Amino acid sequence: MVTLDSFGPFFDLPDGGPFVMKSMIPLKMAGVPFVEDRGGLFRAPKGKSPFIDEFGEIVAVSPLIRLHVERKYGYDFDMGLTPEQRAIAWAAEKLCEDHICWRILCDRWGDDANFAQEPARRAMSARRSPGFPEKKPAKWRAKAAFRGTVLHGCQAV
Repeated sequence: MVTLDSFGPFFDLPDGGPFVMKSMIPLKMAGVPFVEDRGGLFRAPKGKSPFIDEFGEIVAVSPLIRLHVERKYGYDFDMGLTPEQRAIAWAAEKLCEDHICWRILCDRWGDDANFAQEPARRAMSARRSPGFPEKKPAKWRAKAAFRGTVLHGCQAV
């Protein structure tokens, strides 16, 4: 059985991590049964999610997970594409992953007006613990810390 390390549902999506979703989709497309584990980030081989654990074999990061599924389960995600089309698709994927998604993240979390619309509200609902009422000052400190953590990752953009 394949175990996919994940963050869990967030922003009304199956997972809060775009790269986790990028790994979920090939697993589902290839019909590979998997379970999600939300506690394995600290044992991630590259220090980031996603990774899969298949009977003790650890495969890290979404491109390698896709390659693993293709090789082990014989599923060709680019079936029907010419070599040129495969190259273009790969280049577009890398452009979006390595550049555009970070720009969107920085705009969404870095611009005060954008942040106030949705991420601020969702960040607080995700950090609440049932049974422990949060006082307003603590709520604002948590929101600022969460936002600061996200924006820290945007410094190179």
